[in-house]
Amino acid sequence: MNVKIIGAEQAKQILDSDTNVVYIDVRTEQEFQNGHVPKSINIPVVWPDPSTRQMKPNPDFVKAVSSQFGKDKKIIVGCQAGGRSQFAAE
Repeated sequence: MNVKIIGAEQAKQILDSDTNVVYIDVRTEQEFQNGHVPKSINIPVVWPDPSTRQMKPNPDFVKAVSSQFGKDKKIIVGCQAGGRSQFAAE
């Protein structure tokens, strides 16, 4: 797997020029509902634990991505500030 860090402008250019690339928004469902990249898919990499009020990893993240996309699919992973998308890419 090849992971490359890109900025928002470069992500937009790639999405505009290649319709085979998919954008996965790894923010929470609520954040996604408040606004997201057009045609993006929401698969949260973390979510709030109601008992602790802390964010915890989504144990099914890799499974959810793998079930929807083949290993050769070009994917851009995005979040709000970069931390969660980096975690998701790793």
